[in-house]
Amino acid sequence: MVALSRPINKTKMLEYVAELNWDNQSGGEINIRNFPPIKLDTPVEFGGKGKYPCPDELFVSAIGGCLLTTLLLFQRKWDLRPDAIQISVNGTVDYLGPEGYRLSGIEATINIKAAEGKKWV
Repeated sequence: MVALSRPINKTKMLEYVAELNWDNQSGGEINIRNFPPIKLDTPVEFGGKGKYPCPDELFVSAIGGCLLTTLLLFQRKWDLRPDAIQISVNGTVDYLGPEGYRLSGIEATINIKAAEGKKWV
């Protein structure tokens, strides 16, 4: 078994906190730790201004981020050397009538580029 160059947090529970503040219009701002705020907005189709990504776009981005950081974990674990990693995530939301909307599908495509002879699985 190959050891990671940096140990993984072995804590049984991790907690993540985000604070959201309404912008008094059609969106808001997400504050996470000491990072710059992330703005979000309601899509025009739902009466918003569509000035920033909507929560659904941030959700599929978060899924892509989880896939990327998991790949990077294995990249370090197995000492792999890709030239590029690109992840595309598509989320589908269906209108169900009086019930509202429901996330009906998530599809992710991962492309990894490595030169011939480079160590990659």
